Amino acid sequence: MPVYIYEEDAFEKMVQIEGEDYRRCKSKEAFGKNSFDYYLEKWGEIYEHNPELRNSLPLESIALHISVSAPKNILGLWGWNRYVVLNNGEITLQQYQCPQEYVKKAKNIGFRTFKE
Repeated sequence: MPVYIYEEDAFEKMVQIEGEDYRRCKSKEAFGKNSFDYYLEKWGEIYEHNPELRNSLPLESIALHISVSAPKNILGLWGWNRYVVLNNGEITLQQYQCPQEYVKKAKNIGFRTFKE
């Protein structure tokens, strides 16, 4: 089952992939515009009250776009793993630089993954 940013246990599922040290990266104060909290806040501002926007374009091709200068992903613990938030709130894992052990964990937990 896919993982959505607005689910209560979404960050816990990311910790299962990244490890316990990742907990310190959750807040905007700790990890800035690449943090889980930043994306959750922005997703809420943009899509939570505008459900028509979530479904207006193909989900597979549209990632949350906050601004031209904003990063496009939530970063994993060391910055190698990149999680992309789709319009509908689903968190997906980009496989480009991600070690296969992380991809396997992510799939077992329910994250969809993609190659760039």
